[in-house]
Amino acid sequence: MFRTLLLLGSLWFTASLWAQTGPRITLSVSNEQVSLPMTRFAPFHPGLELTYTAAAVETSYGSRGWQASAGGYFHGFPTQGAYLRGAYQWQWQPIPQLGLSVAPGIGYLHTWTAQPVYWPNEAGVYEEVNNWGRPEVMAEVGFGIALWPQNRLSPTLGYRFAVEAPFSTVIPFLPRNFYQIGLTYQLPSS
Repeated sequence: MFRTLLLLGSLWFTASLWAQTGPRITLSVSNEQVSLPMTRFAPFHPGLELTYTAAAVETSYGSRGWQASAGGYFHGFPTQGAYLRGAYQWQWQPIPQLGLSVAPGIGYLHTWTAQPVYWPNEAGVYEEVNNWGRPEVMAEVGFGIALWPQNRLSPTLGYRFAVEAPFSTVIPFLPRNFYQIGLTYQLPSS
């Protein structure tokens, strides 16, 4: 009987910790790929992302709330990019040690090439021009796993599938995948 009461008390305490979710900051290292979803993992194209998740609203299934992220990636010789994105995250916690989430979002992506850009002038001779990059819109959906989400510090795994547009006149949309490993820090609630 004592063990049952101890177990129920522990579960209640863990649930009360989860109910007090304040804002969180996540720092992630990512691998960016241009491919269809879950079809390519190599070579490694490094990226870094900082995400702020607002204080969550508790629901019967878990929590939900807004996210804002800033990040970038280096795709090697052809291109590199920086982005700002917003997403709405739903998180479900099937057991106290595991949080599963889905977060559809939209953002601004600015890409530029890693090599000089040449364009023909009035005489038809190619000359180097400024490489200011290209603005693009990025629509995405992200999936995440948080281990021990009720703790102040918790490791996370994430996958985001994004479609950027307009990519070019020939290929209007370009799919991108982001595989992420990160660490989340829960800020004190106010």
